[in-house]
Amino acid sequence: MTDNKESIDNWEELYSTGKDAFQNKDYESALQYFKKLIKEKNGFADVYNYMGLIYHELGNYKEAIDAFNDALKINPNYLEASLNLSVSYNDTGEYRKAQEIYARAKRSYNNASASPLDPFVRGRLANMHAEIASTYFRMGLASEAIEEYKKALRLKSDLVDIKVNLGIAYRDVGRLSDAIEEFTKAKEINKRYPDAGLNLGMTYYAAGDKEKAIKEWKEILEYNPDNEKAKMYLRLVDSLR
Repeated sequence: MTDNKESIDNWEELYSTGKDAFQNKDYESALQYFKKLIKEKNGFADVYNYMGLIYHELGNYKEAIDAFNDALKINPNYLEASLNLSVSYNDTGEYRKAQEIYARAKRSYNNASASPLDPFVRGRLANMHAEIASTYFRMGLASEAIEEYKKALRLKSDLVDIKVNLGIAYRDVGRLSDAIEEFTKAKEINKRYPDAGLNLGMTYYAAGDKEKAIKEWKEILEYNPDNEKAKMYLRLVDSLR
């Protein structure tokens, strides 16, 4: 039991440290953490997606394509990895493959109370449920993750990042209308939280509503002109027209 717990603590630490490095644009360090993680405990689609984004940012498109494909082998319904793969194919001039990946992603998605607790305690409990949910989601158990995210939001309904994560989990099981609702609510809480608009646009795109997707991504660039993901997705849409 002790050895197993130490192993779990190890990969969780590698994941969180790698993600922090990625968000700080320390891509070389992030890659080292993620590579070590997949040797320790393989099977996390989002780790391969992060690696693909790093390779793409560094101009290593072949490695990016391989990483996004690895993410999709683990989770064929991973919309963000599908769009990122399309972008990478598009940037290497493989336009037919970019269109095929988008079409495949679209097909797969066409088929999927008040508490008396102290506010500080509610917040802590909500974050605990969110952490459990994230672990479920990384293990490919999206339905279980949804229930934990909902528990977190029942305790504290204004946590915009948890609403976005709930939306992503809904989208992962094909519940696009529920995902759109959560992303929209997240934007109502904080219009300038970029992950809400990015994911809302991706979900509209998966549902076949390109105009709404474009509107969301353009809106992000109005207040954050340097948002690379919004630029990539707009470039992808433009290339597929």
